[in-house]
Amino acid sequence: MKYRWLGSKAISAVFFYAVVVFMCFCVITILMAIPSVRQILNSSAINHAFASLFFLMCAIAIPSVLIIYFGMMIFCVRWDRSSIGSKVLWFIFFLLAGPIGSTVYYFSVYRRVATISVNFPNHDEGATGPSQLGTGDDSMTRGA
Repeated sequence: MKYRWLGSKAISAVFFYAVVVFMCFCVITILMAIPSVRQILNSSAINHAFASLFFLMCAIAIPSVLIIYFGMMIFCVRWDRSSIGSKVLWFIFFLLAGPIGSTVYYFSVYRRVATISVNFPNHDEGATGPSQLGTGDDSMTRGA
């Protein structure tokens, strides 16, 4: 099975929005830990509104975390042209840091590779992932 969908504009947008939702959730969670913010939220009207917002954010963040976590793992295995050692280090980072590790991978690796794939959609018809553009090295191309 080919994993060309990982480089599509639609999936790129899904990953981007999943990362944005996860980062917003992290910011809200960190803000709730600050004592002065918690003191403001203890008033009853604000407390109920913020609790509703927080639970809504949780309902959106949980699927977003799963999308970014498993999406980046699949991308790392199928499309990333890094060495095996680099992939192993990323997987250890994924397992230890969870969705934070996947978010770091998204910004450091996925966006760069997906941009090349989206900008050059007919880069290599026989490969399952983006080839090394301009290198002429056919050993980097994997068939599916």
